[in-house]
Amino acid sequence: MVEVTQRDDGFIESVTLASGRKIEADFFIDCTGFKSLLIGKTLGVDNVDWSNYLPCDRAVVCKTENKGALVPYTRATAQPAGWSWRIPLKQRVGNGYVYSSRFVSDAAAKATLLRSLDAACIEEPRLIPYTTGHRRQFWKHNCLSLGLASGFIEPLEATSIHLIARGMDFFLRYFPDKDCDAALVREYNRRMIADFEEVRDFIVLHYSATQRDDTPFWQWCKNIPLPDTLRERIELFKAHGAMREGVDELFRASSWQSVFEGMGIRPHGHCPRVENLDYAQIEQTMKNAKAAIAGMVEHLPTHEQFLRTA
Repeated sequence: MVEVTQRDDGFIESVTLASGRKIEADFFIDCTGFKSLLIGKTLGVDNVDWSNYLPCDRAVVCKTENKGALVPYTRATAQPAGWSWRIPLKQRVGNGYVYSSRFVSDAAAKATLLRSLDAACIEEPRLIPYTTGHRRQFWKHNCLSLGLASGFIEPLEATSIHLIARGMDFFLRYFPDKDCDAALVREYNRRMIADFEEVRDFIVLHYSATQRDDTPFWQWCKNIPLPDTLRERIELFKAHGAMREGVDELFRASSWQSVFEGMGIRPHGHCPRVENLDYAQIEQTMKNAKAAIAGMVEHLPTHEQFLRTA
Protein backbone atom coordinates (compact mmCIF):
# COMPACT_ATOMS: atom_id res chain seq x y z
CA MET A 1 0.00 0.00 0.00
CA VAL A 2 1.54 3.28 -1.11
CA GLU A 3 -1.30 5.80 -0.93
CA VAL A 4 -4.58 6.36 0.94
CA THR A 5 -7.32 8.66 -0.35
CA GLN A 6 -9.79 10.20 2.11
CA ARG A 7 -13.10 12.01 1.69
CA ASP A 8 -13.63 15.51 3.04
CA ASP A 9 -15.18 14.07 6.23
CA GLY A 10 -12.10 11.94 6.93
CA PHE A 11 -13.56 8.60 5.80
CA ILE A 12 -11.20 6.43 3.76
CA GLU A 13 -12.19 6.28 0.11
CA SER A 14 -9.51 4.09 -1.42
CA VAL A 15 -6.04 2.61 -1.05
CA THR A 16 -3.49 2.31 -3.84
CA LEU A 17 -1.07 -0.61 -3.96
CA ALA A 18 2.53 -0.59 -5.18
CA SER A 19 1.34 -2.41 -8.30
CA GLY A 20 -0.75 0.64 -9.16
CA ARG A 21 -4.04 -1.08 -8.38
CA LYS A 22 -6.55 1.22 -6.69
CA ILE A 23 -9.03 -0.40 -4.28
CA GLU A 24 -12.21 1.46 -3.37
CA ALA A 25 -14.48 0.22 -0.57
CA ASP A 26 -17.19 1.22 1.91
CA PHE A 27 -15.20 -0.09 4.89
CA PHE A 28 -11.56 -0.91 5.63
CA ILE A 29 -9.98 -3.21 8.22
CA ASP A 30 -6.45 -2.31 9.28
CA CYS A 31 -4.37 -5.46 9.75
CA THR A 32 -0.98 -3.83 9.09
CA GLY A 33 0.53 -4.83 12.44
CA PHE A 34 2.48 -2.39 14.59
CA LYS A 35 2.73 0.00 11.61
CA SER A 36 -1.02 0.75 11.85
CA LEU A 37 -0.96 2.32 8.40
CA LEU A 38 -4.68 3.16 8.31
CA ILE A 39 -5.90 3.70 11.89
CA GLY A 40 -2.65 5.26 13.06
CA LYS A 41 -0.76 6.83 10.18
CA THR A 42 -3.76 7.86 8.05
CA LEU A 43 -6.49 8.59 10.62
CA GLY A 44 -4.10 9.84 13.31
CA VAL A 45 -5.38 7.72 16.21
CA ASP A 46 -2.65 7.71 18.83
CA ASN A 47 -1.61 4.87 21.11
CA VAL A 48 -2.43 4.55 24.82
CA ASP A 49 0.96 3.64 26.35
CA TRP A 50 0.93 1.06 29.18
CA SER A 51 4.69 0.87 29.77
CA ASN A 52 4.14 2.33 33.25
CA TYR A 53 2.13 -0.79 34.11
CA LEU A 54 3.90 -3.44 32.01
CA PRO A 55 7.71 -3.31 32.09
CA CYS A 56 8.62 -5.76 29.30
CA ASP A 57 9.07 -4.38 25.79
CA ARG A 58 11.06 -7.03 23.92
CA ALA A 59 11.19 -10.76 23.27
CA VAL A 60 13.90 -12.97 21.84
CA VAL A 61 12.52 -16.23 20.40
CA CYS A 62 13.78 -19.44 18.83
CA LYS A 63 12.65 -22.96 17.91
CA THR A 64 14.28 -26.19 19.10
CA GLU A 65 13.73 -29.87 18.39
CA ASN A 66 11.51 -31.95 20.66
CA LYS A 67 13.55 -33.68 23.32
CA GLY A 68 12.00 -36.07 25.80
CA ALA A 69 8.33 -36.62 26.59
CA LEU A 70 5.89 -33.90 25.50
CA VAL A 71 4.18 -32.34 28.50
CA PRO A 72 0.62 -30.93 28.13
CA TYR A 73 1.42 -27.42 29.30
CA THR A 74 3.48 -24.33 28.66
CA ARG A 75 6.23 -23.65 31.18
CA ALA A 76 6.77 -20.00 32.19
CA THR A 77 9.92 -19.32 34.23
CA ALA A 78 10.88 -16.09 35.95
CA GLN A 79 14.18 -14.60 34.78
CA PRO A 80 16.30 -11.73 36.14
CA ALA A 81 14.67 -9.16 33.83
CA GLY A 82 11.41 -10.82 32.79
CA TRP A 83 10.28 -14.37 32.08
CA SER A 84 10.85 -17.15 29.58
CA TRP A 85 8.49 -19.64 27.96
CA ARG A 86 8.80 -23.19 26.69
CA ILE A 87 5.92 -24.46 24.54
CA PRO A 88 6.11 -28.11 23.38
CA LEU A 89 4.44 -28.60 20.00
CA LYS A 90 4.00 -31.62 17.76
CA GLN A 91 7.03 -30.96 15.52
CA ARG A 92 9.12 -28.57 17.61
CA VAL A 93 9.39 -26.59 20.83
CA GLY A 94 8.82 -22.84 20.94
CA ASN A 95 11.10 -20.90 23.30
CA GLY A 96 11.26 -17.24 24.17
CA TYR A 97 12.45 -14.70 26.72
CA VAL A 98 10.23 -11.66 27.34
CA TYR A 99 12.21 -8.89 29.02
CA SER A 100 12.61 -5.19 29.72
CA SER A 101 15.28 -3.36 27.75
CA ARG A 102 15.62 -0.97 30.70
CA PHE A 103 17.12 -3.76 32.80
CA VAL A 104 18.99 -6.04 30.38
CA SER A 105 20.66 -5.72 26.98
CA ASP A 106 19.52 -7.64 23.92
CA ALA A 107 22.77 -9.62 23.92
CA ALA A 108 22.44 -10.60 27.58
CA ALA A 109 18.79 -11.60 27.07
CA LYS A 110 19.73 -13.79 24.10
CA ALA A 111 22.47 -15.45 26.17
CA THR A 112 20.00 -16.13 28.99
CA LEU A 113 17.56 -17.76 26.59
CA LEU A 114 20.21 -19.94 24.95
CA ARG A 115 21.47 -21.16 28.35
CA SER A 116 17.94 -22.28 29.29
CA LEU A 117 17.42 -24.49 26.20
CA ASP A 118 17.53 -28.29 26.38
CA ALA A 119 18.26 -28.65 22.66
CA ALA A 120 20.00 -26.71 19.90
CA CYS A 121 18.16 -23.96 18.02
CA ILE A 122 16.68 -24.96 14.67
CA GLU A 123 17.06 -21.39 13.45
CA GLU A 124 18.79 -18.18 14.52
CA PRO A 125 17.03 -16.49 17.47
CA ARG A 126 14.84 -13.51 16.47
CA LEU A 127 14.43 -10.25 18.37
CA ILE A 128 10.88 -8.82 18.57
CA PRO A 129 10.51 -5.30 20.02
CA TYR A 130 6.99 -4.20 20.96
CA THR A 131 5.03 -1.47 22.70
CA THR A 132 2.31 -2.31 25.21
CA GLY A 133 -1.03 -0.52 24.99
CA HIS A 134 -3.81 0.01 22.46
CA ARG A 135 -5.19 2.53 19.99
CA ARG A 136 -7.25 5.19 21.72
CA GLN A 137 -9.97 4.32 19.20
CA PHE A 138 -10.10 0.84 17.71
CA TRP A 139 -12.71 1.99 15.19
CA LYS A 140 -12.73 5.44 13.61
CA HIS A 141 -14.87 6.56 10.67
CA ASN A 142 -15.01 3.58 8.28
CA CYS A 143 -11.86 1.89 9.52
CA LEU A 144 -11.54 -0.91 12.09
CA SER A 145 -8.19 -2.01 13.50
CA LEU A 146 -7.51 -5.64 14.39
CA GLY A 147 -4.54 -7.56 15.76
CA LEU A 148 -1.30 -5.69 16.37
CA ALA A 149 -2.70 -2.67 14.53
CA SER A 150 -5.18 -2.24 17.39
CA GLY A 151 -2.79 -2.91 20.26
CA PHE A 152 -0.66 -5.40 22.13
CA ILE A 153 -0.33 -6.33 25.78
CA GLU A 154 2.29 -9.06 26.06
CA PRO A 155 2.55 -12.86 25.59
CA LEU A 156 2.19 -13.98 29.24
CA GLU A 157 -1.41 -15.19 28.83
CA ALA A 158 -1.34 -15.53 25.01
CA THR A 159 -4.42 -13.33 24.52
CA SER A 160 -3.73 -11.83 21.08
CA ILE A 161 -5.83 -14.33 19.10
CA HIS A 162 -8.65 -13.96 21.63
CA LEU A 163 -8.63 -10.16 21.21
CA ILE A 164 -8.75 -10.51 17.42
CA ALA A 165 -11.76 -12.81 17.73
CA ARG A 166 -13.39 -10.39 20.17
CA GLY A 167 -12.75 -7.54 17.78
CA MET A 168 -14.63 -9.32 15.01
CA ASP A 169 -17.35 -10.52 17.38
CA PHE A 170 -18.15 -7.01 18.58
CA PHE A 171 -17.91 -5.65 15.04
CA LEU A 172 -20.58 -8.11 13.88
CA ARG A 173 -22.74 -7.12 16.85
CA TYR A 174 -22.53 -3.44 15.91
CA PHE A 175 -22.27 -3.90 12.14
CA PRO A 176 -22.79 -0.51 10.46
CA ASP A 177 -24.18 0.79 7.20
CA LYS A 178 -22.10 3.06 4.98
CA ASP A 179 -22.54 6.03 7.36
CA CYS A 180 -21.04 4.19 10.39
CA ASP A 181 -23.37 5.66 13.03
CA ALA A 182 -21.30 7.24 15.80
CA ALA A 183 -23.27 5.42 18.52
CA LEU A 184 -22.14 2.06 17.14
CA VAL A 185 -18.56 3.23 16.97
CA ARG A 186 -18.58 4.52 20.56
CA GLU A 187 -20.05 1.30 21.94
CA TYR A 188 -17.59 -0.85 20.02
CA ASN A 189 -14.66 1.18 21.32
CA ARG A 190 -15.99 1.05 24.89
CA ARG A 191 -16.31 -2.73 24.82
CA MET A 192 -12.89 -3.30 23.29
CA ILE A 193 -11.19 -0.94 25.74
CA ALA A 194 -12.83 -2.85 28.60
CA ASP A 195 -11.51 -6.15 27.20
CA PHE A 196 -7.98 -4.81 26.80
CA GLU A 197 -8.00 -3.32 30.30
CA GLU A 198 -9.20 -6.57 31.85
CA VAL A 199 -6.38 -8.49 30.18
CA ARG A 200 -3.90 -5.78 31.21
CA ASP A 201 -4.99 -6.01 34.85
CA PHE A 202 -4.63 -9.79 34.89
CA ILE A 203 -1.09 -9.52 33.47
CA VAL A 204 -0.08 -6.70 35.84
CA LEU A 205 -1.21 -8.84 38.78
CA HIS A 206 1.41 -11.47 37.88
CA TYR A 207 4.17 -8.87 38.16
CA SER A 208 2.98 -6.56 40.94
CA ALA A 209 2.19 -9.32 43.47
CA THR A 210 5.67 -10.81 43.23
CA GLN A 211 7.65 -11.51 46.39
CA ARG A 212 10.94 -11.32 44.49
CA ASP A 213 13.32 -8.45 45.05
CA ASP A 214 16.64 -9.99 44.00
CA THR A 215 17.10 -7.90 40.82
CA PRO A 216 16.34 -4.29 39.85
CA PHE A 217 13.62 -5.54 37.48
CA TRP A 218 11.67 -7.35 40.19
CA GLN A 219 12.21 -4.50 42.64
CA TRP A 220 10.58 -2.20 40.07
CA CYS A 221 7.69 -4.64 39.65
CA LYS A 222 6.91 -4.61 43.38
CA ASN A 223 6.20 -0.87 43.04
CA ILE A 224 4.09 -0.89 39.86
CA PRO A 225 1.32 1.76 40.11
CA LEU A 226 -1.81 -0.40 40.02
CA PRO A 227 -4.73 0.60 37.77
CA ASP A 228 -7.81 1.50 39.83
CA THR A 229 -9.71 -1.45 38.32
CA LEU A 230 -7.07 -3.93 39.52
CA ARG A 231 -6.81 -2.33 42.95
CA GLU A 232 -10.58 -2.71 43.39
CA ARG A 233 -10.44 -6.39 42.40
CA ILE A 234 -7.69 -7.05 44.94
CA GLU A 235 -9.46 -5.20 47.75
CA LEU A 236 -12.73 -7.00 47.00
CA PHE A 237 -11.01 -10.38 47.17
CA LYS A 238 -9.23 -9.45 50.38
CA ALA A 239 -12.55 -8.50 51.99
CA HIS A 240 -13.81 -12.11 52.06
CA GLY A 241 -12.84 -13.82 48.82
CA ALA A 242 -15.44 -12.15 46.60
CA MET A 243 -14.82 -11.86 42.85
CA ARG A 244 -15.85 -8.98 40.63
CA GLU A 245 -18.43 -10.02 38.06
CA GLY A 246 -18.00 -8.80 34.50
CA VAL A 247 -19.62 -9.08 31.08
CA ASP A 248 -18.07 -11.56 28.63
CA GLU A 249 -14.87 -11.69 30.65
CA LEU A 250 -11.99 -13.79 29.33
CA PHE A 251 -10.64 -14.58 32.79
CA ARG A 252 -13.25 -16.13 35.07
CA ALA A 253 -13.28 -16.23 38.86
CA SER A 254 -11.21 -19.43 38.94
CA SER A 255 -8.40 -17.76 36.97
CA TRP A 256 -8.27 -14.73 39.24
CA GLN A 257 -8.41 -16.88 42.38
CA SER A 258 -5.58 -19.08 41.11
CA VAL A 259 -3.26 -16.10 40.72
CA PHE A 260 -4.41 -14.41 43.95
CA GLU A 261 -3.78 -17.56 45.98
CA GLY A 262 -0.61 -18.46 44.10
CA MET A 263 0.90 -15.01 44.68
CA GLY A 264 0.00 -14.96 48.36
CA ILE A 265 -3.00 -12.62 48.22
CA ARG A 266 -5.51 -14.00 50.74
CA PRO A 267 -8.90 -12.86 52.07
CA HIS A 268 -8.97 -11.28 55.54
CA GLY A 269 -12.00 -13.41 56.35
CA HIS A 270 -14.74 -15.47 54.75
CA CYS A 271 -18.34 -14.83 53.79
CA PRO A 272 -20.58 -15.28 56.88
CA ARG A 273 -22.98 -17.41 54.82
CA VAL A 274 -20.39 -20.20 54.90
CA GLU A 275 -21.30 -20.79 58.54
CA ASN A 276 -24.73 -22.02 57.43
CA LEU A 277 -23.32 -24.81 55.24
CA ASP A 278 -22.92 -28.45 56.26
CA TYR A 279 -19.14 -29.08 56.28
CA ALA A 280 -19.55 -32.85 56.07
CA GLN A 281 -21.67 -32.47 52.93
CA ILE A 282 -19.10 -30.14 51.35
CA GLU A 283 -16.31 -32.62 52.13
CA GLN A 284 -18.23 -35.51 50.61
CA THR A 285 -19.06 -33.48 47.48
CA MET A 286 -15.37 -32.69 47.00
CA LYS A 287 -14.40 -36.35 47.45
CA ASN A 288 -17.00 -37.41 44.89
CA ALA A 289 -15.71 -34.86 42.39
CA LYS A 290 -12.12 -35.99 42.94
CA ALA A 291 -13.06 -39.64 42.35
CA ALA A 292 -15.04 -38.76 39.21
CA ILE A 293 -12.13 -36.81 37.72
CA ALA A 294 -9.65 -39.58 38.56
CA GLY A 295 -11.93 -42.10 36.86
CA MET A 296 -12.06 -40.06 33.66
CA VAL A 297 -8.31 -39.42 33.58
CA GLU A 298 -7.53 -43.13 34.04
CA HIS A 299 -8.84 -43.92 30.55
CA LEU A 300 -7.28 -40.97 28.74
CA PRO A 301 -4.11 -41.18 26.58
CA THR A 302 -1.07 -39.16 27.50
CA HIS A 303 -0.56 -35.83 25.73
CA GLU A 304 2.19 -37.33 23.59
CA GLN A 305 0.09 -40.36 22.65
CA PHE A 306 -2.77 -38.12 21.60
CA LEU A 307 -0.55 -35.95 19.38
CA ARG A 308 0.92 -39.03 17.65
CA THR A 309 -2.55 -40.22 16.66
CA ALA A 310 -4.05 -36.77 15.88
